[in-house]
Amino acid sequence: MTFKVNISLKQYNGKNAIPVVEVGQKVKRGQTVAIPKEEGVYVHSSVTGKVTSISEDCIEILTDAVDDKEFLPLEITEKENLIDIVQKAGIVGMGGGGYPTYLKLKNKIKGGTVIANGVECEPILVHNITQMENNPELIYRGLIYVMSYLQASKGVIAIKKMNKKAIEAIEKVIDRENIEIKLIEDTYPAGEERALVAKICGVLLPPSEIPLAANCIVLNVETLSRIAEAVEMRKPLIERNLTLAGVFNDKKVVKALFDVPIGLSVKDLCKIKGYLLSEYDEILLGGPFMGEEGNQEFPITKKTNAVIVTPPISEKLKAKIGILVCACGAKETRLLQLVKKMGASLVGIEKCKNLVYANGKPRCKNPGNCPGQAEKVLRLKKLNAECLLISTCTNCTNTVVEIAEKMGLKVIHHTDHVLETLGYPLLRRIEV
Repeated sequence: MTFKVNISLKQYNGKNAIPVVEVGQKVKRGQTVAIPKEEGVYVHSSVTGKVTSISEDCIEILTDAVDDKEFLPLEITEKENLIDIVQKAGIVGMGGGGYPTYLKLKNKIKGGTVIANGVECEPILVHNITQMENNPELIYRGLIYVMSYLQASKGVIAIKKMNKKAIEAIEKVIDRENIEIKLIEDTYPAGEERALVAKICGVLLPPSEIPLAANCIVLNVETLSRIAEAVEMRKPLIERNLTLAGVFNDKKVVKALFDVPIGLSVKDLCKIKGYLLSEYDEILLGGPFMGEEGNQEFPITKKTNAVIVTPPISEKLKAKIGILVCACGAKETRLLQLVKKMGASLVGIEKCKNLVYANGKPRCKNPGNCPGQAEKVLRLKKLNAECLLISTCTNCTNTVVEIAEKMGLKVIHHTDHVLETLGYPLLRRIEV
């Protein structure tokens, strides 16, 4: 069976990488196919095959094998250090942000802290947890490499309290006094960078600041494992772990997938795993909170941490609806898509009091801590809203639900359809 693998030239939010291969050229798995422009990332072929087309956005490669294990190793000289290896490997943040990891390693944090983020705070996602349970050694070695290079004096592995098996697995590999586990509550967005820095280092950073300002760095656990692979095996980032979830043939599936080739389409991924897609299925790329709408032809990128497949929203809401946007959840565009799918009539849009813009991006002033939403809910009520569509964090959701109930407003969280489809509890009043 042959597959067309479409490798995006924009694996990070910066500028597209520049192709260094030509149409008709045969390439090997692991071979560099594009080099970064400015602060971008190197792009490598995830398969052995033939380049069939090159566009402004991607390189298409035809292959008859997407399960090869052999790869072309990185060429690293003795003079090159960890940051050079990570840059050449094209490693990015694997938690979904996709920020080039070598840029995070540019500044030493002598005496500081490296935080291994294993919180996986998005509901449904399980691949980070499963990796910690089954292969904690690789994550741990990656953490040690980073600590040594950055001259950090402490390492902290953050895991949710409820993930007992992962905690036990990590505990067994820790053999240094300066590395410890930090248990985190099961709330959203407990795994957000600034939330972790506040919890672990006791510093609430302004929205415009990064963890470096607190003399620490936060790296996803898979990112650390990919660093270890690059150091030990000279392996570039050509595949990633992700969670595949959905309803297939009337069966609910939530599964951690490992080493999925970058560039493989959603449709081909599901086909290889034995799951058939319907033409009516809705595809969410990412978790229920931060995921964005895609389709079956979308390729897996370095940022794709989940593929969630659900049937379309069938129940139409013939009501006036108000939107409350939160920096911790879906973007306004995603909420407007849901309003349209529900057949509701939009009367107004409000933004959480904690939502600010820093460096051109929406940020929360204090992630996971509600500033109070009565004013926002009241404004939407005065616009004759009959229900609210919200994208708020756990804490803010509790507040909104309590206020809305008193005002006679129905509350819909933007994660409801996904969570309900897969049999997960809806976000309403939750202990925090």
